[in-house]
Amino acid sequence: MQSSRIYSDFSTEIDWIRQKVSRDVQSLNPSIRPLARFYTEERLKVLRSRNNAGVAEQRTATPIPYLAFWFADALGLADTRLRRLSGYSLACSSIAATLRDDIADSGPANRSGKLRLASFWDRRGTLALREVFSSERGLRRAVSRADSEWSKFSRWHSLPLTGPVRRPFSADFLREASRYYVACSLPSLLAISYAAGRKEEEHHVERFLTEFAKGWRIVDDLADWEADLHVKDLNRSTILLYVQNGTGDEGNLDRTDVLSWLLNGEFVEYVYGIMIVSFRNARRAVACYGNSYIDRYLEEQIAFEAERRDLVLRSASLGLSELNEGLVSVLGLRVRPGSLRREPSL
Repeated sequence: MQSSRIYSDFSTEIDWIRQKVSRDVQSLNPSIRPLARFYTEERLKVLRSRNNAGVAEQRTATPIPYLAFWFADALGLADTRLRRLSGYSLACSSIAATLRDDIADSGPANRSGKLRLASFWDRRGTLALREVFSSERGLRRAVSRADSEWSKFSRWHSLPLTGPVRRPFSADFLREASRYYVACSLPSLLAISYAAGRKEEEHHVERFLTEFAKGWRIVDDLADWEADLHVKDLNRSTILLYVQNGTGDEGNLDRTDVLSWLLNGEFVEYVYGIMIVSFRNARRAVACYGNSYIDRYLEEQIAFEAERRDLVLRSASLGLSELNEGLVSVLGLRVRPGSLRREPSL
């Protein structure tokens, strides 16, 4: 699929952010510059490198920093410089959040360098936000709200899991598991509402992020489940905790266990259904704007996830039809239709 106008209309803004981030990287001490390049060129693909000419398939990409441009359009912020700074601050926040997430997942490996870079990008993002906000009080309030989200997420993530998590796809669990996304994005979007003179729109912005983040957490967990198998507490992955609970085995979960569930049509329908409901709730939260960019993005995201669900279902059906009962037993495909316990819809 070619990049739609929701991305191509902001190509100049993206180029501006890339140039600014590139200058930031060059300003760093040479000893830490390679790590910064890895995160901006390879890990997050903010900058182009020899191995990365940009994100070719936009439907699988995070909407950061495009969210800033779409909300600026929705709220009527016409100042090009402020729009670009808000997008840049969102990119900085994403880089810093990714670094901290990697620190938590990978332990002491290059911990000091990652912490230095996370602090650096936090400072750069805050400096940009200071220029976008129309008042210092507004900035402090937005940063405080983001810090509160981070604190709640960190506390939830650090508390030990006592026994099986019975409802990892419940609204409450997904809210706690996705607070990091809200914390990462909220200050930049609130800055836009303040700069546009529309600070009364805060509740729409926050509700959108809360609902969208729930769906995006499931997208992340589906993409990362193999890596999460080797992280403490399964990285609190919704996918893995549900499978662990369904198998009745609180010990080690292995790849075959998860694949067996991913071959089950009912499970696939259930997971993608909750994800799509979250994206639809996000769309309702900002329907009042009637913004073509936000509406188109969410429509594309919902259509893409529905298409991917159908592809997984077809693949699972073909896979199971080619396995005889003995082979199913050998591979440990334990899940059978009708065996899933339902949770309340979001």
